[in-house]
Amino acid sequence: MTSTPPKPPNPSQSSRGGRPKKQKDERRIASTRTDLTLAEKQFIREQSHLAGLSEAAFVRKRVLGLPVVVPKSYADARLLYELNSIGINLNQLARNVNSGREGIHAVDWNMVLKDLHRVLEKVGNSFDD
Repeated sequence: MTSTPPKPPNPSQSSRGGRPKKQKDERRIASTRTDLTLAEKQFIREQSHLAGLSEAAFVRKRVLGLPVVVPKSYADARLLYELNSIGINLNQLARNVNSGREGIHAVDWNMVLKDLHRVLEKVGNSFDD
């Protein structure tokens, strides 16, 4: 059995794989430094994590006035968690009011529902693209 010799490399094709080189004006070669409090640093760390970005990408977007958007999958999960918490609180409130225990005051359910509708309307508007 004979094997064929390897083909010589084509000079018009790069033998290296990987990411293509950026143009000179696209390279990030300049940097800046700033002093932060520990709280500020922690805030940037948390916010960049929530947005799914590196700290550098998060700070760059914020400084340049670009939108930093939390991925919808995380936003949806957080929204469901918060809505569940509201439901639990409303249930506990209704149970306490209906129990007739001393010290529990009647609740203005119309006000509670109005506030809940207002919040849900805001949530709905935030998902309209």
